[in-house]
This record gives sequence, C-alpha cells and structure tokens, in this order.
Amino acid sequence: MPATLRHAHSAQINPAPTLLTRSAREQDAAENAVEVICPATPEQLPVLRAIATSIALRADADLDLVADLRLAVDEACTALVRAAGAGEPLHCRFIQHSDAVEVVVAAWAPQPAPAEDELGLLLLGSLTDHITTETQAVDDGFELRTSLLVKVHPEGARR
Repeated sequence: MPATLRHAHSAQINPAPTLLTRSAREQDAAENAVEVICPATPEQLPVLRAIATSIALRADADLDLVADLRLAVDEACTALVRAAGAGEPLHCRFIQHSDAVEVVVAAWAPQPAPAEDELGLLLLGSLTDHITTETQAVDDGFELRTSLLVKVHPEGARR
C-alpha cells in the first residue's frame, strides 16, 4: 500500500474505482462522505457497524436494507482485519449517494489476501447490489480493498 494510504490522514486517501458517474460520485463524496481510520482490530467492528447504520438511516433506507448493510460492512471489515498487518490501520469511507450507500474499506497487508472466502463472497453478493475486491502489490506489501454498494430506494433496490 502506498505510504500515503498506510500512514494517511483522511484527506490523502484515494477514492475507490468509480461505481457511479465520476462527477456525481465526486460531488456525493465531497458532500456526504464519512471517513474513519481505526486500528485493524475486531474491537473496532461495532463502531463501523454503527456508522454504517447511521449512514443508511440518514439515506432513508428501510430497516431490512439497514440490517443488510450492517452485516455486509461487518463481513468485509472482518476479512480485512484478519488479513491486515500487525498494527496497521483500517481505512473506511462511507458515502451517501442520492440512491445508494457506498462503503470502501482498505488495509495494508504484508502478503496477498488469502484465497477468497467463497461463503463470505456469496453473503456479500446477496447483501449488496455491487461488490468489488482488489489486491494491489506495492513496494513493501499489498493494498487490500473492498467496495460495496447498496441501493436504498425501492425502485432501484435489488429486492
């Protein structure tokens, strides 16, 4: 992971690949993003679930979608916490778009992510409208990133 992400202040975190049109995404990110950098430890998971819940409720998601997003965030963050290097931070960005909530989670690891957890990916696929996982080699290790998108309005939702 680049040193700017590994030891970053939130303003230095590069956004994930575009899931929406670039201009709409940039505008939403600037106005409706919450970024959290915390230790990559299991003790931080309740805080991240609570933030996901708050963002989803603010986006006027129904309670089933709120529960789905909480579970998806927990699953994605747990996988990165397991893979992250000792003492490394977990970077989380929660973005409220006009019709969706996007969550991007990244961590640095000394080795590539273990083989994809098939059950975990099936779970994430059933809870979200879009998921992307990436592993990028960098000078001293690997950047692991998971992006989730959950549509919050019934006309655009997956149900």
